[in-house]
Amino acid sequence: MTNINILNEDLERIGLIDDYESFSFTTNYNKVGEFLLAIEADDNNVRLLEKDQLILVGNNREKVGKIDHTEYDLNEEGKVIKKFSGKTLGIIFEERITLTYGENNEKRAYDQIQGNVETVIRHYINRNIVNAINPARNIPQLEMTTDKMRGEIIRYQSRHKKLKEEVEQLSELYGLGWHIYLDLIKNKWVFDMYEGRNLSVNQSENSPVIFSPKFDNIRGLRYIDSNYTEKNVAYIAADGEGEKRNIYSMGEASGLKRKEVLIEVSASEGKYIDPIENGKRRLQEHSSINTLDAEINNTDMFQYERDYKLGDIVTVQHDDWRISKDMRITSITEAFEPSGYKLIATFGDKIPSLAERIKQELKIFEPYIRK
Repeated sequence: MTNINILNEDLERIGLIDDYESFSFTTNYNKVGEFLLAIEADDNNVRLLEKDQLILVGNNREKVGKIDHTEYDLNEEGKVIKKFSGKTLGIIFEERITLTYGENNEKRAYDQIQGNVETVIRHYINRNIVNAINPARNIPQLEMTTDKMRGEIIRYQSRHKKLKEEVEQLSELYGLGWHIYLDLIKNKWVFDMYEGRNLSVNQSENSPVIFSPKFDNIRGLRYIDSNYTEKNVAYIAADGEGEKRNIYSMGEASGLKRKEVLIEVSASEGKYIDPIENGKRRLQEHSSINTLDAEINNTDMFQYERDYKLGDIVTVQHDDWRISKDMRITSITEAFEPSGYKLIATFGDKIPSLAERIKQELKIFEPYIRK
């Protein structure tokens, strides 16, 4: 079992956990990850763990979590187990909303920016948690790496949204990854963005990585290909009223394949963002779902973090199901238990929860809610 280092707020190591009932750590390509640690309640190591402390998995500075929940559980064997759970460091974005004040503290309807997707994401992080106008909103431990200006040019605006939701949504829609890791020399939390490599069979730049039952490197598959949430034609209702209201359309599907959605853009939004760009982004949120969950066997052929990493595009094949897909690894869960080590991966899209689907539909009414 891997060791778990316990760190305080100053990133000083205050303890080491090397014996536990179970431990799982999930990292996501463009969302906050999570972990769960279970230890016998009478174990001496339990006293080392408290809410708000950090855990460092082995010596991997990219696998760091913040404890935010504890509970006791009496198992079937009569042992009292104490469970510690939390999120990866990106959870700090949950505690900030995107304010709209300008550089000189003037009030604005929206915080609007045009630039590469990475530049846009970094802009909102910088203005709300790194170099905010109100110093009390800053987290001094947090710094950002240099902007590599990845992604296409977009126009975007935000107003009183959770910073975490904006970062996750933009990075997911445009295929970028991000994480916060530790710089233990400078005692800093470091925000960085990256883009996974293409390791599929349909490229020649990198050595391909293929997951297939015939190679004995994948098992326990669950594959979903769903049009449940798909919309491919948008009508964008922008500024104006009645017959004078401007209606834009986007998408070319026809007949049985045509699936329409109405996207409302208020008059005030129309002053700040191109309705077509808004419609394009909203339409991407209604794409079909193509996902595969599986347990990966680390083999001599392909080793995790040696041959492939979170965010890489790989090829997944199953001859009996007639599946051969190039899919991005969007989530990795490492489970450490007395029975052994498990590696569970999600390839492709995340299946939206009921709450996420409801939130998606409510976006149609945002212009009216804000008035």
